[in-house]
Amino acid sequence: MMTIDKHIKRVLQHVEGSPEERQELVDEMKDHLLLAKEEYIEQGFSPDEAEQKAIADFGGDVEVGDQLQETISPYRKDVLFGLGIASIVFAVSVFLHGVIEISEPHPVWLVVLFSLGLFMTVAGLYPSIAAGRRIMMTVMFFSYFPLIFWGLLIIDTTDNWYKSPLEILAGIIAVLIVVSLFMTLLRSGKTASLDSASRKKRVIFHTINILLGIVIIPYSFMFGLGTLIFGGMDPMLLMPFGLVLLWSFSYWGQMKFYRRRPLISIGFLSADFLAVLLVVFRYIT
Repeated sequence: MMTIDKHIKRVLQHVEGSPEERQELVDEMKDHLLLAKEEYIEQGFSPDEAEQKAIADFGGDVEVGDQLQETISPYRKDVLFGLGIASIVFAVSVFLHGVIEISEPHPVWLVVLFSLGLFMTVAGLYPSIAAGRRIMMTVMFFSYFPLIFWGLLIIDTTDNWYKSPLEILAGIIAVLIVVSLFMTLLRSGKTASLDSASRKKRVIFHTINILLGIVIIPYSFMFGLGTLIFGGMDPMLLMPFGLVLLWSFSYWGQMKFYRRRPLISIGFLSADFLAVLLVVFRYIT
């Protein structure tokens, strides 16, 4: 027999949101269902009958969950599901090209990208698996960029008809990743409590760091891969690793201090730009 608590739990399988948002939804749904149950009891129904009628009136878990998810983050499920399916298609297609055309299957690349795609697909169907895991989701999204670049390098070995469609698919994946990053990082259950000035600063710092990450992570991956291929375990590998580490630490610092000590956040951000400029200067001179 379905109980109110079980029904709420099933509804929440279709809702992401922050822990604060999810708890607020639990409280609201439970209050609504208990009130409906009491009304049916007053009409002469037994407690069990009243509970089942209240649940039936409330709506199915998928329907209610989808409505709540759209309220919290419109199109989030569609974007994640689309990203997942596109990733799986891209991974399998490029892998088959590697096996059939160039005899280089790249199994590790396939497993990693396919796993990411599978996770995003499931997250699109059941957003609750990503609830409260903003850092994990952010890391996974940024991890996509070097994988997509790697895949583009693999398909660059052919001029067959499928090269252009796969390049377009890679572009679609990149767009969905950027959209997912903004959806993940710019919204939070705590955002509503911020004043307008703090929300504006939060958006600015997130936007700049997302754009920096889109540049730094693929570049560091390509530089590190090139160093491994042509130079082996060279000390130069510390450069791309250090650049990503600096950006990650700086990002954390900026979001920690942007409200009360914005100058510290600006200092962290300046360190990022200085590091990028030093790298650029190093390789153009």
